[in-house]
Amino acid sequence: MARIVKIDPDKPQEETIEEAARIIKDGGLVALPTETVYGLGTNALNEEAIRKIFEIKGRPPSKPLSILIGRKEDLKQYVQEISETAQTLIEKFWPGPLTLIFKTSSLMPDTMKSENNSIGIRLPDCRIALEIVKASGVPLACPSANLSGKPSPTKASQVAKDLGEKIDLLLDGGETKIRIESTVLDLTTSPPTILREGALKREEIEEVIGKVLKGKTILLVCTGNSCRSPMAEGFLKEMLKGKKETKINSCGTIFSSFGGPTPQAIEIMKEYEINISSHKTKSLSKDLIGEADLILIMERKHRERVRELNPEAENKTFLLKEFAGDQENLEIRDPIGLSDEVYKEVAEEIKSALQKALPSILEYLGK
Repeated sequence: MARIVKIDPDKPQEETIEEAARIIKDGGLVALPTETVYGLGTNALNEEAIRKIFEIKGRPPSKPLSILIGRKEDLKQYVQEISETAQTLIEKFWPGPLTLIFKTSSLMPDTMKSENNSIGIRLPDCRIALEIVKASGVPLACPSANLSGKPSPTKASQVAKDLGEKIDLLLDGGETKIRIESTVLDLTTSPPTILREGALKREEIEEVIGKVLKGKTILLVCTGNSCRSPMAEGFLKEMLKGKKETKINSCGTIFSSFGGPTPQAIEIMKEYEINISSHKTKSLSKDLIGEADLILIMERKHRERVRELNPEAENKTFLLKEFAGDQENLEIRDPIGLSDEVYKEVAEEIKSALQKALPSILEYLGK
């Protein structure tokens, strides 16, 4: 179990800050409070440390990490340019719960960059976090301190439960002030696009810089989230590659003991040159339903579970093959426990349905 140290959020103990900074600079992992949620911090310039974060969180490498900086003036080291729009937002909302996405400079390692060479950066409004960044002398890679797919922690006890055996130090600064993630705004699009609406609301941003776009979320649902929906997620991400304003997620209506995709699903998707091995199974929840703009299900019974959790979501829930325009045989069977040949047939059926549905998906999300 990691050493847990109490820390005063208003007057952080200098020796504790120095210890945390030393661990981070050396590539260790420190869980620390910010004003939003607890983060898992390490040296963003250390590729081995970054890989450790992905590994222990079970986070797909396709979901890049953002960084925390300690001063506004540090930003210019890590980005290619700071636009007038960015400067306006920084003056209004930093320090605070707004992560801004920029084109990254050559200083950041490849493990920290997204596919389009961008990175998320935030100046937190939390004395503990700020002092650790300044003392370490490096930017902090700092995703939420939870296992991928689980709620972001607002208390040290939640971090200890998920990650206590896997990190070097846990700083207990009490419950976080805001208790919700930062808003993520992509400045590499025009107009800027909200990829995640968190503590800072869209209206507050638009009051300052005018119209922004809102990223859309597609949720793919099957029974156990171990074969059909992860395969569909993999296919759709490949089809929508480059449309980073669209978030694609998947889940199951019941808890799956697999923890990830079945071995057959992983092997079948390799044949399409799509890697889903890092996927972590998730159960359908009110939060996932609420975040989704479009829900695509494999069988009619999945609609019933969506309706149980959120009756208002029925008007955004469709059978995948129904959305593809098919008139009969609208359900996609569950291959769990069946032969490799059945898995291949189901994968091809999902791929074909998504290809046919893609124009309708894009039209629907454009509403």
